Amino acid sequence: MSAAMGPSVMLKWTLVSIGSVVGLLLGFAAYLILPPLSFLSSTEAKSDPDHDTQIVVQWMIDDEPGFKPGSGTSSIVNAVRFALSLKRLEDLEGTLLSEAHGAYRDTGNDISAGTFNVYLYAAEPDRAVNRVIALYRAGELRPGMRIAIAHYKNALRTDWDYQLVYPVKGGAFDLMRHPTTPLAKDPRTAPSTSSVPQKTG
Repeated sequence: MSAAMGPSVMLKWTLVSIGSVVGLLLGFAAYLILPPLSFLSSTEAKSDPDHDTQIVVQWMIDDEPGFKPGSGTSSIVNAVRFALSLKRLEDLEGTLLSEAHGAYRDTGNDISAGTFNVYLYAAEPDRAVNRVIALYRAGELRPGMRIAIAHYKNALRTDWDYQLVYPVKGGAFDLMRHPTTPLAKDPRTAPSTSSVPQKTG
């Protein structure tokens, strides 16, 4: 075999390189045209940032194709899948934000080791959790939702852990993947919530 690449090999690698660049550009463009979530808020919660309680609304994202690109799939397809998956997740945050009705405020999201977390803050965590559950049961949010609230260990709120409050009260909760934590499979059959632990400090 000759050390020099033939024209067909060079053409193939050129097309692959162009495809990779185009795929990245398409993915980035799709992300840029998503509606800014800051415009989706219809009601801002009245709250005190120093004393509000953090609430985490979480979903597993194992079923999102954009976060597990298929081997042998073109970079263009993978980039489009990622952009669509990201939009679906950000739409969840958009729904929470636009339907808050003053019960909480949104402070962002993250994607961590198989989970998508939306961070809310509320002066009345019980009211905020019940509002999110109402949206879930109305079919406005995707199945598999979990909710946890921060339990603060000191008055300055510099140390805390999380308490799972939905779909069941108690149990393990982690911002990253925790497969033993119960999931709510369907809003129509999800169990009712009990009282939510109140903030301390």
